[in-house]
Amino acid sequence: MRRASAAAHWGAPAGVIAALALAQFALPAYHHTNLARIMVLATFAIGYNVAFGYAGLLSLGHAMFFAAGLYGAGMSAHFLQFPAPAAFAVGVLGGLALAFLVGLIALRTRGVAFLIVTLMFAQAGYLTSLYFAEYTRGDEGFVLRGDIRRGSVRPVPCRDLMAPPELAGDVPVRRRLERFDREAVL
Repeated sequence: MRRASAAAHWGAPAGVIAALALAQFALPAYHHTNLARIMVLATFAIGYNVAFGYAGLLSLGHAMFFAAGLYGAGMSAHFLQFPAPAAFAVGVLGGLALAFLVGLIALRTRGVAFLIVTLMFAQAGYLTSLYFAEYTRGDEGFVLRGDIRRGSVRPVPCRDLMAPPELAGDVPVRRRLERFDREAVL
């Protein structure tokens, strides 16, 4: 009885994760990119749910840990030429290291003080990314070149980023976009 309830409890989430993993091979490039962005934001929401929903820690700075992981992965792939799995590992370790250091100070506070301390650290992280804009591109964000992404992320042709021009009666625009996609270095 106990074993059956555990299988029923974990069966549905495992099925959803398997379906999402297989969807990347079946979806067109535009929908693949949208699904990837949705999953990244869902991961962010899960982190907030754990911090506030389960632990009761209302934090205004949890995005800083997310950014530390993303910058760690992106910058190690871009500047150190790490392959995607190693870059993701660096990103996870970067987020964990920052969470440990901030947690040493922030977890000593409670209530509104915790809120203010986490906001202070988040603002310090944001200003640090602005200060090192030469490497992080500041508030514009960090973008990996197509040749770095080739092994890990499927590139999105620009013709898939908008509604088909045939719907608007502009077939020559579609031809120009297709020519641009062939010429682009992806």
